[in-house]
Amino acid sequence: MTTSLATPVVLGFDRVVELVPGERGVGIRNVPATLPAFDHHFPRHPVLPGVLLLESMATLGKAVAGSGTDWRLKGVRGVRFKHFVGPGDQVEITVEVIGRTENGTDVRATAKVEGRVVAAARVLTLVPRQATFAPSRRPARALGAPAESPSTSSTSASGRHAESTHRTPLLEGQTLPDAALVSAEKPWEGTA
Repeated sequence: MTTSLATPVVLGFDRVVELVPGERGVGIRNVPATLPAFDHHFPRHPVLPGVLLLESMATLGKAVAGSGTDWRLKGVRGVRFKHFVGPGDQVEITVEVIGRTENGTDVRATAKVEGRVVAAARVLTLVPRQATFAPSRRPARALGAPAESPSTSSTSASGRHAESTHRTPLLEGQTLPDAALVSAEKPWEGTA
C-alpha cells in the first residue's frame, strides 16, 4: 500500500517517488552546485562527500522504517562508493527493509545517477532514539589527572611509573566539581 499523499515530505529530498512504510521507498535528491561542501571537496573537481550520500540513504530509511518512531542510525555495513556524484546530478535513492527486530530495523539502500549505481549499503541499522540521556556512572575527576587504568600503576623498564595521557571527555549532563576546575588551571600546585 503506497502512501496516498501526492508528495510525502522527507527532509533533504526534492521528491519522494514511492513510500511504502515498513517495506520500501524511492526518493530523488538533486545535487545543487551551490552546496557548501563543494567549496572544499574538492575545489577543482567537486565531489559530493560520501557521508552526505549515506546520510540521505539513512534519512529515507528512517521514513520507510516508520513515522511513529524517532529513528537514529546505529550502524552501517557493506558500503560501496562506485562512482563520483557531482554538481547537477540527480540521485535516485532506493531503500528496502530487510529485517526487523524489537530493537530496530535493518534496511538496504542503493543510490543511482542516470540509472548507474553510484553507491550501495548492504545494511543500515536503525534504532529508536532514546528519550532520556543516561549519564556515565564514572565519578568526575580533575581535568589534569590521568585516567584510572592499569597503565597508570604499571612500572616502566627504568623503574619509573608510567602515567597515562588518556583523558576521558565529559558527557552531556556531566559537571566537574569546583576543586577540579581550580586544579586544572594550576596543575603544578598540589591540592591538600
